[in-house]
Amino acid sequence: MIDFDKVNKTIKKLQLGGTMNGLSPILFLNWFKSKPIKNEKQEDSVIEAKIPIKKSIHADRIKSSNRFDSRVNWDNIDWLQQFLTKNLGYKTATSINSSIVEEGLGDPRRKQVGGPGYGLLQWEKGTNRYDRMMQYKPDSTINGVDPELQRQAEFIINTTLDNQHKDDWTHGGKGSGYATGEDARKKFINKYSNLQEKTRAFSLGYVRPKAGIKAANKREKLSFSLDSIYNPKFYPKNK
Repeated sequence: MIDFDKVNKTIKKLQLGGTMNGLSPILFLNWFKSKPIKNEKQEDSVIEAKIPIKKSIHADRIKSSNRFDSRVNWDNIDWLQQFLTKNLGYKTATSINSSIVEEGLGDPRRKQVGGPGYGLLQWEKGTNRYDRMMQYKPDSTINGVDPELQRQAEFIINTTLDNQHKDDWTHGGKGSGYATGEDARKKFINKYSNLQEKTRAFSLGYVRPKAGIKAANKREKLSFSLDSIYNPKFYPKNK
């Protein structure tokens, strides 16, 4: 007998930007014990899901740099780096965080002053993607994590891995180097793309800041700063 309630829930999940099986990529209470989402072109994670206790030799200097707004929520950025790395790989996570730092300062509830932007990536009210993001609900919650932070992070994962909703990605405008939004998405998820390429594709194709290429160039530089915080090669060696 067909379970129509289950079918309806699956359809609704797909409409909100879920994966092809209608599920959130995170189906667990303790994500540290879960395996990352698989994609044939997904990059390999180069750091463990849980960032080591040892800090980068550059972490304090970079986080306190006047290049960053003092309002950046570094606790949230640190968690996002772990969570996104677990699901998408290290380079992809770092490229996403470069836009999150610039757009929403790591605050999932941040509202744009005098504008329609909201959340980690300042999604604009009145758009289909904003509506789907606001309606998206995780299948489970992670203890000790802001539910709004988790919810938006999962939505980002879903809408970058699949191409169900064509309006999630664009070609990035004149001079971007992408013929279509799908070209930008494939460059972003390809495991062979370097950090700079992923950051540029995500900024121009997915986030689409008004400053366009100028904003993407700034985020490319920022991604290198974030790399020097989270890449294990910058951790002090044991004596």
